[in-house]
Amino acid sequence: MFSSFVDAITLKLSNFILQGAKAHMTDLEFLEKEIAAWKCSPRRMMQIKGFLYYDGDHDVIHRKRTMIGEGGELEVVENLPNNRIVDNQYAKMVNQKANYLFGKPFTLSGFQNTAYIELLKKIFDKKFMRTLKSAGKAAYNGGIAWLYPYYNERGEFAFRFFPAYEILPFWKDSEHTELDFFIRHYVTVAYDGNQRKFIEKVELYDLNGVHLFILDGGKLIPDIVNNETADFPHVTMTDATGKVTGFNWQRVPLIPLKANEQET
Repeated sequence: MFSSFVDAITLKLSNFILQGAKAHMTDLEFLEKEIAAWKCSPRRMMQIKGFLYYDGDHDVIHRKRTMIGEGGELEVVENLPNNRIVDNQYAKMVNQKANYLFGKPFTLSGFQNTAYIELLKKIFDKKFMRTLKSAGKAAYNGGIAWLYPYYNERGEFAFRFFPAYEILPFWKDSEHTELDFFIRHYVTVAYDGNQRKFIEKVELYDLNGVHLFILDGGKLIPDIVNNETADFPHVTMTDATGKVTGFNWQRVPLIPLKANEQET
């Protein structure tokens, strides 16, 4: 009797495993579910609220004046003044912190190889210092900010920063020290004839390059409207003959700037 019971349980487990194998999701379905969960997550909502508070959009602005009505329930009072004053001490503290940490220009020095230091100064110039300071403010507003290294249209090595609410990182480790890949989500404005509409863009960055998508109704659609493909290398180089060669980084090209260890 015991052996038949074990056989029945084993059969049920086997059927469960087979059903799970048949019901496995594709990579795109996995990303769609992760993006949907992240977009409305409490963590991202708090990151957005940090930027709203910095811009002066505080909860007190949306506060209604109420009174106890019939049945002991609160009711909104429309015929009485509802004065609200925003004293944005939060923005002042963020600016003070950023000015203290990033206000003074840093210096590069090296006695062994001065030529190398001069090359570094062309990269870590005043523009980079301004970008770093902006990223520092964004890190305090969102708990974390990101620096993205790239080559611009003139072939110059440069940096730009992404705010926390645009980036969905996928870490390799629990300490958040190395990225596996990351997703950037942002909204653009486009026109369909005279109709103005908003389009959700999704960019996936991994070791194989950049992959472009449009998020439409929760579904990821390859963004090939203006291009023949939705997949691109991180860097391209054009030689004298016009031949274009693509290159990718050996690590995922994104640098985290954390406000603290908890990224809050």
